[in-house]
Amino acid sequence: MRTDFNCRPDTASYNAVVRLCIENRDLATAERLMEGMSLAGLRPNMVTFVSAIKGFCKAGRFDDAEGLARSMEANGCSPNVVIYSALLDGACKCGNLEKAMELLGEMEKATEAGPNVVTYTCLIQCLCDADRVDDALRVLGRMRERGCSANRVTIVALTDRLCVDGRISDACEVVERGFIDGGEGYSSLVVSLLRANSVSEAERVVVGMLERDITPDGLSRNSLIVGLCSVGRSVDGLRWYCRFEEEMSLPVGADACQALLEGLCRERRLGEAAALVDAMVARGVRLGGLGVDGVVEFLAREGGEDLVSKLMGIKGERI
Repeated sequence: MRTDFNCRPDTASYNAVVRLCIENRDLATAERLMEGMSLAGLRPNMVTFVSAIKGFCKAGRFDDAEGLARSMEANGCSPNVVIYSALLDGACKCGNLEKAMELLGEMEKATEAGPNVVTYTCLIQCLCDADRVDDALRVLGRMRERGCSANRVTIVALTDRLCVDGRISDACEVVERGFIDGGEGYSSLVVSLLRANSVSEAERVVVGMLERDITPDGLSRNSLIVGLCSVGRSVDGLRWYCRFEEEMSLPVGADACQALLEGLCRERRLGEAAALVDAMVARGVRLGGLGVDGVVEFLAREGGEDLVSKLMGIKGERI
């Protein structure tokens, strides 16, 4: 720019090249460029710092990223929520959860860089992954005290960990305290319980939801049916299918239908399988996958030719 066009590069020019260097993981050149800005009479601005700090954190160089953040005030910039969030995420990825908790405390004291739902959720997930679920619960409490609403990702991180640890009452309490909408929270709890193989407990939660006129969402409905089939309770799964589809007009997905059909055949419940196939034909559900081929072979051996004919009619690409 100087030699060919007789003009000086400005901060925006440096920022563009710093960002490109970081995207290409050439952090050494990015550092030299930032040092060269002062020699050119320029100072890095917020755009420069955000790019560099995110790049250093992504590369696992948390100490360098934190050093840059500490130098921002001298360059006329104050760390904002983006900077703090990048640092907190970097500390979590490096396994330095104490530093992450310290950064959260700094953010909570700041007036313009307060943590948001993404910041809190990132730390809660990392604490749960590190088997520090009690610390994660305390962070959730701090989140609520500041008036920051949790989302489904926040609650799932906690309920998944609590259910895996067998702390089902604590998982239920997280949902019952109303951190998120009741239907979304209870549906998340059902899925977490099923992931932890607590099928009967998940079923009890769904029963309780319906008693309180809370509608389970599609994921929890389908997961419940699949979970029941996985523990040899396909007939109960069929009852739930009928309740959802026929009594409540709530759709059940093709994957759950297929799991139910396979389960009924494994349990040699041909009458129930026939009723399910009739319902699937009426709904126009299309099935696919190797599991259906196994069902067809089983029915052919068991003399269910009529059922095979109907099933072949709905075998194809899923909708």
